[in-house]
Amino acid sequence: MKLTLMLLRGLSRQQAHWGCFPKQLASALLAEGVASEFVFEDLPGFGARFQEPSPASIEDIADLLAPSLEQISGQVQLLGLSMGGMLALELAHRYPEKCQSLVMINSSVRPVARFYQRLQPGAYPAFLKAWFHPLKYSSERQILSISTEKYQQDEALLDTWLGYRKSHPPSRVAALKQMLAAAHYQAPSQKPINRVLLIASRKDRIASYRCTEQLADYWGLSPLIHATAGHDLPLDEPEWLVERLVNWYVENLNIL
Repeated sequence: MKLTLMLLRGLSRQQAHWGCFPKQLASALLAEGVASEFVFEDLPGFGARFQEPSPASIEDIADLLAPSLEQISGQVQLLGLSMGGMLALELAHRYPEKCQSLVMINSSVRPVARFYQRLQPGAYPAFLKAWFHPLKYSSERQILSISTEKYQQDEALLDTWLGYRKSHPPSRVAALKQMLAAAHYQAPSQKPINRVLLIASRKDRIASYRCTEQLADYWGLSPLIHATAGHDLPLDEPEWLVERLVNWYVENLNIL
């Protein structure tokens, strides 16, 4: 069997920020006898779409992603991080027959999470500096400092991220519009498809892990919570995440 996974990053990030995680996941799936194919989608204003204007709602951004989903042959496994999880949720809600599974990592939605949980007050200074600091180095360092618990002082990683920023300059206007989009997005009262996995990091300093716990309660699910990782869980603890994803896919998709 072959799995097709669509991966969606969050606010102001691009597909390159997945780093080595997709290769690690593909390798672990293959070790279980499961081939995989990955589809990466950048959001308007970032990555390969950095010159595109961004809509100001999750629904309208999803409109731009839908054609890629529709072109995929067979069913798709959606996996989204942060705001990417909201977009994955919206796509699963629209295309329940096309989307076989949904994984949301460190995502937050109305009406189950409070605004101060969805963007924790301690993250406000870093976000403001990241968006408005005139120096790219300082801006990207702020993003790194708030996104990870393990690599805050990793200069090599910072240089890599600065390279992404140089080749695909992110749009501040798009970031603000997507912030508004995320703030207003509301989850459906029931999970959109049967196979849904919610994952969070207890040390996430952007969106509280309570957001994931509350959404899990809302939908009657049991979330997975990592004890020490930050917001960018695939960066901080890829081995832990890969192991749990592979186990969940094997158990829930009947792929063996």
